[in-house]
Amino acid sequence: MVTGATSGIGRAAARMFAARGDQVVLVGRRAEQLEALRAELVHGDRRALAMPADLADTAQAEEIIARTVESCGRIDILVNNAAFGLQSRFEEMTLETAARMFAVNVLSCMALARAAIPVMRRQGSGSIVNVASVGGLVAHPLNVAYCATKHALIGFSKSLRLELKGSGIRVVVVCPGATRTEFFERASADIPFAPMIERFARPPEVVARAIVKASRSRRALVFPTLDAWFLYFVDRWLPWLSEAGNLRYRDTVIRMAGAACGSQPVDASKTE
Repeated sequence: MVTGATSGIGRAAARMFAARGDQVVLVGRRAEQLEALRAELVHGDRRALAMPADLADTAQAEEIIARTVESCGRIDILVNNAAFGLQSRFEEMTLETAARMFAVNVLSCMALARAAIPVMRRQGSGSIVNVASVGGLVAHPLNVAYCATKHALIGFSKSLRLELKGSGIRVVVVCPGATRTEFFERASADIPFAPMIERFARPPEVVARAIVKASRSRRALVFPTLDAWFLYFVDRWLPWLSEAGNLRYRDTVIRMAGAACGSQPVDASKTE
């Protein structure tokens, strides 16, 4: 099962699982795109199921898992990939937006995992792959709520991994860096991302390959690219350098936002 399957990383991962012969269950909000992908993946004896759902409503999780087991008989791999972000000054973000972000990015993963674990226990095996972000390990200004959700998801994943160790159920969290998906188009609605992000962004297929590989991994954390690992390494061992880079990014983005609005740029250093 792959959530957030209508575009980007989720769609690429679904295609890769299907290409190796897996039956794939597609979950996402946009029914038309889900159905198009489902039709694409069906080939010979290989089946695919489309389950439109708004994962902000965590009550749907048990129904999604139940329908999957009813149709497929089991669930071997759960990929919690659905997420959204918003680049914005935290003081200008509504709490309703932050709450929805936590519902989609964290609570839906917890709800689906909670519903899937009893099924995997009965099977004696299973993998839960939670797609977080390097932003779940490294702080990023102007993405406060998003980073908070990914920090929570990583903490949940690592703790659940220890709880389930020895049960036959693997839990692994994948931490990509910048990836070329619709995520950035939507997340930059309030404040644009700096051009440097696009320069370092990787295709979604790179992350998708890491997800497929992670579904058989015994590692707790997986970094799909060297640059994602490098950001984590620098933040952990050279925190002063990580902070300097993040502050430079913050000031660059705020200047860009001020120029785009035709107003005077904000002197972010005076807000500390």
